[in-house]
Amino acid sequence: MLMVVPRGRTKLVCLQKSMETIQGALMGIQGAPPVSQGMLGDRFQKICTDIGILGMKGTDELKKIVFTVMEFQKKEKSYQIKEVYEKVAGEMYGEEQLQLNRKALEQRIRRIMQKALDNIAHMGAEDYYDPIFADYANLLFDFGQVRIKMRNLKDQSGEPGRISSKKFIEGFLLRMTVQ
Repeated sequence: MLMVVPRGRTKLVCLQKSMETIQGALMGIQGAPPVSQGMLGDRFQKICTDIGILGMKGTDELKKIVFTVMEFQKKEKSYQIKEVYEKVAGEMYGEEQLQLNRKALEQRIRRIMQKALDNIAHMGAEDYYDPIFADYANLLFDFGQVRIKMRNLKDQSGEPGRISSKKFIEGFLLRMTVQ
């Protein structure tokens, strides 16, 4: 849009209108109503469906982990991913044999993340412009790792790709809360 800016007082009015437009847009973002737990659960299921992990063993644990991270973020508390695993394992399986349950939980979550990476890489290898691939490849994973996995699918050699648990979980949470 071409805008002719007059001199003097009208220039000030144009600047004020521009500021009001920007402030209105920001107020719309800040004033967004909070999302209900039920809606977040539905969004969680949709994301799981999109990336092909719905119904896998461990998706309930992943859901609990994502919601626990959300609680940490609401309290503006920093966290280590191991703390989250311990908290969830303690809540779900009890405090006895916590270390064993935490490690089993971590392994299930890692398998889910690996399956999601495999599915995203397959989507990208089939159609680079697939909307699900475009949405989730860089949100849940480091895109370089997705590319490595895509290359690995073609020639079955090399490293399969590494996954950052924290990036995956925070990306999942971001997609749930912003949709």
